[in-house]
Amino acid sequence: VLNVKGEEGSDIMFSTTPQLEYVNERKNFSFNTIYKLKSVNFVKNSQQNFITHNAGVGFGIAFSEKGTLSVADSLTYTPDSFSVGAVSDLQLQNQRSDILANSFTAGLTYDAGANTFLSLTFIDNLLDFQDPTFSDTRTDSVTSSIGYNWSAGTSLSASYTYTKIS
Repeated sequence: VLNVKGEEGSDIMFSTTPQLEYVNERKNFSFNTIYKLKSVNFVKNSQQNFITHNAGVGFGIAFSEKGTLSVADSLTYTPDSFSVGAVSDLQLQNQRSDILANSFTAGLTYDAGANTFLSLTFIDNLLDFQDPTFSDTRTDSVTSSIGYNWSAGTSLSASYTYTKIS
């Protein structure tokens, strides 16, 4: 239920996300692909309805008994998305714009022995608006982690992340 200040009543929002996924896992290699279609629908304010397409691919490979490399990429396209724009006269301006988002991730994990692991992850995110009044954004992050596995489902880790937004 959505209640917008300044507008009478409320609205009900429904979201549906069907997806197709393929996963192939082997001893030293994994591969997966996915496609999702997300539909967001409002009962009273149907002009705010939108859909999002998301496609992704990823793979992982064990390059030694102790080390793995993983790489993934995800592309999301939202045509005619409802977006909040710039503040003008202390009011938010709402408008629609196509949005293209891309996320690339690469990571290394190393089993240091005695239930301890080390990891290094790089993430590059890009958000591109078709409407030139919006600011496109790129975010690059690097994360290093150290962790300890007590059991198959329990671990403790510490991480440091550096992020640059441009």
